[in-house]
Amino acid sequence: MATLLAVSVAGSSSAELVAHRGANSMAPENTLEAFELAFKNGVKTIEGDFYALEDSNIVCVHGAGELKKYWGLDVPQSRLQKLALSDYKALKYCGARAGKFPEAKIPTLEEVFKIMPPGAVIFAEIKGYSPDFASAFDGIRKKCGLKEEQIRLISFLPGALKDFKAKYPKYKTFLLTGMRKNPGRKDSAIRTPDEIVKMCADCNADGIDIGDSRLVTKDFVDAVKKAGLEFHVWTVNNPDECRRLLDIGVDSVTTDRAVEFLSSAK
Repeated sequence: MATLLAVSVAGSSSAELVAHRGANSMAPENTLEAFELAFKNGVKTIEGDFYALEDSNIVCVHGAGELKKYWGLDVPQSRLQKLALSDYKALKYCGARAGKFPEAKIPTLEEVFKIMPPGAVIFAEIKGYSPDFASAFDGIRKKCGLKEEQIRLISFLPGALKDFKAKYPKYKTFLLTGMRKNPGRKDSAIRTPDEIVKMCADCNADGIDIGDSRLVTKDFVDAVKKAGLEFHVWTVNNPDECRRLLDIGVDSVTTDRAVEFLSSAK
């Protein structure tokens, strides 16, 4: 089934497989090593998480839990943007692959952009926003020679997407959310396509990037796309489910197994 999936993806001119935090099954997540391995193994689109720091730098890290587990730093989530870049760069990777990647570091946005091959795409998740995030982000993009179309901004923060889009309308932005109105309850009501369309309109997003993939149907995707929006899905590691989503017309699937799915076709 993985081979059929890879063939399906390889034959598609539009659908994307997105490497979640890089090739995170091969190297420490959200590191240059993970992103480089994804590109080296044929992945064209990566995903990473970004925080704007108070010292105006932007770093690539998922959250406080990952900082403690992989980098040995125990701080509350509220402190992540208050740390300086030097605090992040002083950390040493202490996860299971520490012996194989002794030089791994938490990268900056600029460092990530600089290793992107021509034509590569990144889904950049805004985890921690600030008033100068958009201008800093765009400045780094220009410095590194990337085009706006190589970047997709995603976030659970509608205000961040709306502010960024107002300042830099050429970037595509996608709202992260779940299919259920209350993701903590399995019996919670499922959002309707009209509700998704309104959520995107409220923050001027170009589309949705949605979880709860098994609740996504072709009719649902068609209705959202009929409204002129893109439909992306995260994070799907089952090859059958990934192929089903591609078959019903989603624009991308974010997965921890992008390299595996692609390499199985070779």
